[in-house]
Amino acid sequence: SLGAIAERLPSVFLLPPGDLSQLSHSSHQEKSPRISIIFVLSPIVVSVKIVLRAIVATTISLIVVMWVYALFFASKQSINKFEDRDWAKKAQARCLVAREERNLLSDYRVVDTLGLNALNERANIIDAATDTIERFVTEFRAALPNDPKGAELVDLWLDDYEIYIADRRLFANNLRNGVNLPFAETAIEGLPLSEKIATFAADNEMSFCKPPIDLSV
Repeated sequence: SLGAIAERLPSVFLLPPGDLSQLSHSSHQEKSPRISIIFVLSPIVVSVKIVLRAIVATTISLIVVMWVYALFFASKQSINKFEDRDWAKKAQARCLVAREERNLLSDYRVVDTLGLNALNERANIIDAATDTIERFVTEFRAALPNDPKGAELVDLWLDDYEIYIADRRLFANNLRNGVNLPFAETAIEGLPLSEKIATFAADNEMSFCKPPIDLSV
């Protein structure tokens, strides 16, 4: 019968080194003549298992430590933010003046209804709006933040603004020459330069110093 066959099948023991005493104990308890096959785990196999467990435990611990540091201890301050907050507040106020100046230039007429001189009129309005930007950029360049990081970063930010201003001037000149294409600004790493300028302004609480969106509509 199947039970009789099972009775005669060999029994298998997996024992670590030094535990052969379990064999004699189990053999005394055997009631039927079964053959016992013992596989003794070598010290190398046991050592490898211990090492692997230690590696896994260490890796998990490092991941936990990394997340705890990132969530509770790492600095939350933007890499763009500089220390001279008085400068940032004055810049915010100055940029608000420029924005109000641009609002006075708003022209909601449809270009197609303005006749042959429409593109030239639009170019003049764009140049006047660009002048409001260029004025505060010149003023900021003459008086940078008083902390080293701020002076360096704002100087680079103004460099970006100079490129943006040149893009606007080129667009206006193209309109005067009859080229009425969408505004195409310089791209940095695939992103419009105005986004980079706006990000720096936002990170330093100077929202009014973001580039205007008058040419994107």
